[in-house]
Amino acid sequence: MSATASATPVGLLGLGSAGGLDITLVSLFWTPDFSATPPGPPWNAEVNNTTTLSFAGGPLALTEGVMINSGGPLCVGTNTSTCGGPTTLPIPTFLQFAAHPLLVFELQGIAAGSATNCLTNATVTCSIAGSPLVLTPIGTFGTSLSIGLFGRASDTGVGGLASGSLWTGGFNATIPNMTPAQITGLFCPGGTCNPDTFLPLNSVSGSFSATAAVPEPSTLSLIGIGIALATLSKGIFKKRPYSK
Repeated sequence: MSATASATPVGLLGLGSAGGLDITLVSLFWTPDFSATPPGPPWNAEVNNTTTLSFAGGPLALTEGVMINSGGPLCVGTNTSTCGGPTTLPIPTFLQFAAHPLLVFELQGIAAGSATNCLTNATVTCSIAGSPLVLTPIGTFGTSLSIGLFGRASDTGVGGLASGSLWTGGFNATIPNMTPAQITGLFCPGGTCNPDTFLPLNSVSGSFSATAAVPEPSTLSLIGIGIALATLSKGIFKKRPYSK
């Protein structure tokens, strides 16, 4: 009986969008991407030319539509406009693909923001009042906003996530003509932060690196035992030279 081959996504997934990203201190909401293939909604991002992801059934097509978080907001807190509370993790179908329904990226966690509070020092890389959104000044041009994410990926659907590959990455947006201090002032006028204040952004991109998962130590031990037994059996049953 032959064994069925198993593959997991490995490589770089790059996303771009002709849509936008509406942010608050506690939420991200991706708007439809009308230039994706097919155009959104529901697709709110598209595969870009930095992608090298390999997987069973691949590759991805340039501009192939990607749906982020099933078209809904990703929440890390509560406000009255978009979030009744933090989004429950994991999200098995955080990233879904228009022409490859068995390829899924599960979101397992959101990286912490900068340890520097923008309310204290907004002249360096910082985050506002514990938000996972990281603000980095870009000289006199503006600000780079980013958020770090991680999880698992599968090319056999949700059922393959437990043994799928691991990915890390996140989203980045450029905010021109606004410094981290000005952005902090928008969200927290007078030092009091408002979770309902939102800022619409363009020029949104995503980059995610998927690598094969390393087996648990117990699994490695079992593999080692199997190799040792196979080697021993070859030695025991090795044909001896004929002698009179």
